[in-house]
Amino acid sequence: MVLSGDALKMGPGDSERSHRADEYLLRSELEGAVSTYIDFISTFYGNSLE
Repeated sequence: MVLSGDALKMGPGDSERSHRADEYLLRSELEGAVSTYIDFISTFYGNSLE
């Protein structure tokens, strides 16, 4: 199914490794993603995480 509309694909790790039997995530990728998620949420929903 394909829906029309704006979308955002966002997640840690290399997209070439995602959704495969041997998928893995480096710790550094996860740590970087946490900062990105916090910045994203703060930008769109205010700084309510502190």
